[in-house]
Amino acid sequence: MIFDQDNLQFQLLDVLWFDESNVAYRTRARTFFALSLRMEGDTDVELRGRDIHFTAGDLACFPPNTEYTRRSRRDIMIVFHFYVQDYVSYELDVLHDMEHLLPMFRDALHEWQERRPGYRYRAAALLYSIFAQVYAARNPTPSAHPQNLSPTVAEGIRYLRANFADPGCNVEALAEHLHMSETYVRRLFMRDLGVSPKRCLSDLRMERAQSLLNAGYDTVAAVAEQVGFRDAKNFATAFKKRFGYPPSAQTYGM
Repeated sequence: MIFDQDNLQFQLLDVLWFDESNVAYRTRARTFFALSLRMEGDTDVELRGRDIHFTAGDLACFPPNTEYTRRSRRDIMIVFHFYVQDYVSYELDVLHDMEHLLPMFRDALHEWQERRPGYRYRAAALLYSIFAQVYAARNPTPSAHPQNLSPTVAEGIRYLRANFADPGCNVEALAEHLHMSETYVRRLFMRDLGVSPKRCLSDLRMERAQSLLNAGYDTVAAVAEQVGFRDAKNFATAFKKRFGYPPSAQTYGM
């Protein structure tokens, strides 16, 4: 669960206000996270065969690359859109009875709408404060492994995060590390995450590549090498497939 992480780095993209009634639509996969808090809610979301009902006070974090259907009889909410550096998630995380966070959401929305000098810093600081408050309440002691993941998958994710920059890091190496067959590792990842370990590795590499390109210090070839690609052309192809544009077009805030 993203709320159980204690060292995330955010790149804030937008803070939005929604006030909707009697709407139904399909949300396409996006490249960023969406964190929402509802002031009023009577909404059903269908995601990967799950049906989740949202009401007032529900805090939800939708991961990137996730399509879902939303049917709202009533929805009033504030939403942050943001990237998270070097962190990949595939799960919709929901917490209930989080109305006490509303003042920080409102302050962030006010900063974003007013756009006074420094508003991005102040709104981003509020996003960090929201996560800090939720983390402190949920984790008086560190979690042994992410919620809802088996210890094997949690260790697999840890291994991929630690080694994705190595060109030799692949599903075969992961299976060897876990002392399991590749087929069984794939089965566990699909069961717990809904994606293959190959996709998880690719996402880690692409998210890191995006952060490095945003920084602007390295060439595309240098970034490719830093995220585990031996060939810059293969990297460019994978990057465009993942984000829909070439790495040469990556700029801060896309």
